[in-house]
Amino acid sequence: MSEFKFACPVCGQHLSADSGSTGLQIECPTCFQPILVPRPPAPGSKYILSATQPIKPHLPSAPAPAPPAPARKRGILATAAYAVALAIVVAGGFLGFKTLRSHLRSQEPSARPSGWTMDLHGKLFPNRMASGAINGRPFVCERAVLQGGLLTLREGQIGIPGLAVTIALFARQPEELGGRSFHIATNDTGAPHVVLRWTNDQGHQMTRTFAGGYAMKLQFGKPTPTGMPAKIYLCLPDEEHSFVAGSFNAELRRVSAPRPRSPDRNS
Repeated sequence: MSEFKFACPVCGQHLSADSGSTGLQIECPTCFQPILVPRPPAPGSKYILSATQPIKPHLPSAPAPAPPAPARKRGILATAAYAVALAIVVAGGFLGFKTLRSHLRSQEPSARPSGWTMDLHGKLFPNRMASGAINGRPFVCERAVLQGGLLTLREGQIGIPGLAVTIALFARQPEELGGRSFHIATNDTGAPHVVLRWTNDQGHQMTRTFAGGYAMKLQFGKPTPTGMPAKIYLCLPDEEHSFVAGSFNAELRRVSAPRPRSPDRNS
């Protein structure tokens, strides 16, 4: 194999290699850079060839150095402050929306719901589960309890109900109401008190009592081992036109008789 000379492309150092070394990667003895042995020159050429450097693979750039501890701490504090400020803005906007919604509700003219009427003469009990509207919100009776003479129709099975109506009937024990009927007109005096209960937009329990001025038809069936079936049609004179109409089965809860007072020893 013939020997030829070539130059380092980095420092210009003249090197020699044989034709069999073409393409071989070597290290320049002067600048210690890796170079590739070129092809041998054409016969009779007077020029010194220059070697080439190997193509370096593209390496991903190193990640940026982490910021100093004080700067990082300031960034964390700034992020936390931003999160707190954002939470305050969101909470304020939510409360503002609820307040605005309540205000708009109070400004809207109350539409009379279907089924509400203050004249129940000739009205039939609807053939459905007791339902209607309380304080402008849809109501479905999910549980009815007759405790002594207090009849409560409520939504939900446990806990504080979001909507409920209680009627204080004239009875000491629930069985006394079996088979009885009540017909109350708007001009009747001595009507049973009716109490509406609801939860407002702020989550507070609200009540309103009606001692008269309402219309009601209430009909009880006979007591059974599972309760007492009944039908109701109740319409109240509030601005929201609250009413409840339909059938229900009331749980019966007896009220314990008061204990007799012990005789006064001094008498």
